Amino acid sequence: MFSLLVPTRGLIRLDLFKSCVESFVSKAVDKNCFEFVVTMDLDDKEHRAKVEEYFESNDYNFKIITIRRNQIEFSRDYMNHAAQCSSGKYIWALNDDVENVTEEWDRVLKELISAHPDPEGHLYISVDDSTHTVDAAGRGILIDSHGSCFPMLSRKSCEAMNGLFPTKVNVWGADSTLFRIFKHFPDRMLRGVDYVKLLHHSHNNFTREQDETSQTGINFSRHCSLNFPEEQVYVNMLRNS
Repeated sequence: MFSLLVPTRGLIRLDLFKSCVESFVSKAVDKNCFEFVVTMDLDDKEHRAKVEEYFESNDYNFKIITIRRNQIEFSRDYMNHAAQCSSGKYIWALNDDVENVTEEWDRVLKELISAHPDPEGHLYISVDDSTHTVDAAGRGILIDSHGSCFPMLSRKSCEAMNGLFPTKVNVWGADSTLFRIFKHFPDRMLRGVDYVKLLHHSHNNFTREQDETSQTGINFSRHCSLNFPEEQVYVNMLRNS
C-alpha cells in the first residue's frame, strides 16, 4: 500500500539510515503493506555495499536504485525517479535522517485515507515532520503555510505530475511548492500531521550538526519555487487527470 522513498548518501549516515528503516518496520502492524525505495549514488560504493548487506540480512520489502550522482537535479533524479519505480498506492517522500515515532503508523494512515470520499483519487497527506511543526528559535509554526517536509501523495497524483515534486525546484523548496499546488484542491488535502509524527534529525531544527550530505542542498539549490504560470501547469495536470 505504501512506498517509502529514502535517498541516502555517505557512510557517516549508515546508522541514521538503519534507524530510519527500523523505526518504520518496528512500529508497523502489517510489515508487508509497505516497501522501501532507496536511491543511492554510483560513486558511494562503501555506503552502498553496507546498505545492500543490511537489506540482504533482513526480510524487508525494498528496492535499491543506483544512479550516477547528480547533485543538482535532486527532485528529478532521486525523488521523482524513485516514485516512478515504486509500487505503492501512496508514495511517501522521506529522508535517511527521519525516525518514525508513531505506533501502528500504517493502520493510522489507512484509516485516515479510507475515510476520504475518494481514497484512490488525488491526495496530499501531511505528517508532523518536527521541523515545520515546531517553534524553534522563534521561527514559528510553518506547517499551515509551507506544508510538510515529508508529504505523501496518492499514485494518481504522482502519475499526473510524473513524480512527487516539480522538477524545476531542484533541491530545497520542493516540499513547499508541492503544498502550494495542492492548496488549489483543499478537499484533496488530508491532515495527517495530527496523527503521524516523524523526528527529523537535522540541523534545520537544531537536533543534529550539519554534515557533508546535508550541505549539498544548500550548495546546489538553484530554483526554490515556481512562478504563478509554472505552478498553474501542475495545477492543470492534476485538474485534467
